[in-house]
Amino acid sequence: MTATQKRNRWRSDLRLLGLALVLVLLAGAGWWSSKATAREERAAVLARLPPFPSEHLAHERPTSAPPAQPQAAPAPKPKATDRLAAFATAPTANLAVIQVNALLHTPLYAKLKACLPEQFSQLADAGGLGLNLERDVDRVALIPGGIAVSGTFDPHLAERLAAGSGGSGKGRYRDAELYSTPSDGCFAQLGSLVFLGAAGGCEALVDRALDTPESPQSSEVLESDLYTRTDLASLRDGLAQDSSDDRQIAPILRGLGGLTLKANVWDDVALSLDGTPRAGEKSHLEDLAAMARFSVEAGKLSSSEDPAWSALLEKANVDVRGGHLQIDLALPAEALFERLQLPCVGRDGG
Repeated sequence: MTATQKRNRWRSDLRLLGLALVLVLLAGAGWWSSKATAREERAAVLARLPPFPSEHLAHERPTSAPPAQPQAAPAPKPKATDRLAAFATAPTANLAVIQVNALLHTPLYAKLKACLPEQFSQLADAGGLGLNLERDVDRVALIPGGIAVSGTFDPHLAERLAAGSGGSGKGRYRDAELYSTPSDGCFAQLGSLVFLGAAGGCEALVDRALDTPESPQSSEVLESDLYTRTDLASLRDGLAQDSSDDRQIAPILRGLGGLTLKANVWDDVALSLDGTPRAGEKSHLEDLAAMARFSVEAGKLSSSEDPAWSALLEKANVDVRGGHLQIDLALPAEALFERLQLPCVGRDGG
């Protein structure tokens, strides 16, 4: 091979090497760009995630040194009693409190409303009773004996609700007006609080709101967008003995004395779950924690190509502390429509 041929071959090899280097750089740039895009998407997802309810710190009563010179204290203003908070704080094994007004101003509600415009239009109108659920309702509390709704209502709302069900006036009980319905139900109104209960049950609902003293527990119940507490009794009673799924979960459910779930909502949902063991059943908490950790890890593997799910699952935490099962879990609202197959008529049509 002559010197000229060697130079030409060397130049050819150099060109091939340069081309290969360019391809490698382009591939690397594409990979880096995709990684940067994924990082940006993950950062955006985490930025819009509301705080986990478990992250709320207990508010301690402030203390201060007494003033050097005693001063006459101004007369304290009478504090308005939060009847809905009192109703929710009174003892009960099963409770749900929904901060309706707060949820109505979240991007998640806007997405749901865009998906089901006709249904939400009917919900807002409340059957033509002069009650706009999007404007008038503040909070809802549910217990086994009935429902309490707080908001901005006119004094005759319970009367109209009862009349719409074919009911009539029942009388006055303490500071509330009571109404009965043909379906063995009742309505009652106590100022800005409206009750719905079973026959003869509205008196107990009114007592619950009027007689419950203020308690630090009310802040725990009301600090989240959604609060639920259950003793799991009905769920345990409904376990099917011949179901393989129930046979697997039954020992864990029977080992738990109750579950408390708190959730905060914005674009996405951040929820905290607290599992309380039954007496002598603390060993089941470790079993449930192991199952929860396995589910989280499996979710991370299956969502490795989805930056939103992956970012939120990285925030998940499962722990056993103080004899309680503690789980923090974030759910991406956008993906809920796909993974839970929620209908979205406004988007899909039909």
